Amino acid sequence: MDAEKDSLFLLRIDDSIQSHLVAIAKWNKFMAIAGIIISIIFVFTAVVSNIFLYNTSAPGADAAYIAGERIGSLFVYLIMIAVYLIPSIFRLKFANRLMKALNTNDQYLLTSSFGQLKIFTKFIGIATIILIVFAVLGFIVALIDLLR
Repeated sequence: MDAEKDSLFLLRIDDSIQSHLVAIAKWNKFMAIAGIIISIIFVFTAVVSNIFLYNTSAPGADAAYIAGERIGSLFVYLIMIAVYLIPSIFRLKFANRLMKALNTNDQYLLTSSFGQLKIFTKFIGIATIILIVFAVLGFIVALIDLLR
């Protein structure tokens, strides 16, 4: 086991690996910025929809119903904002630290950048598990409703 561990420390970042890592950093930076922009669009959409969309009441709808729609809509937008913004921030930190580590040959920054990538990957993994659970629950509820 120690021989396997020691062999990991012999790994080096050659020019080919460095060019791959630079491309990875650039694409991750692009995707992170796109995620932040999408989050900002969600914020504006949430504000606009809560101010203007529910401003007029539907025939027969009381104030409590309209308030419930606003709160529900805002809650959904806040979840979408969090799901896009949080991993985008970690992704941007990863990309920036990786580029700086490669440019300055800084081992600490390289390690730190992969730590940010680990957090990003964990977040996406947990979000995927939650999405699968909700999809299965939705399927079960639909199946039960269908069988009634």
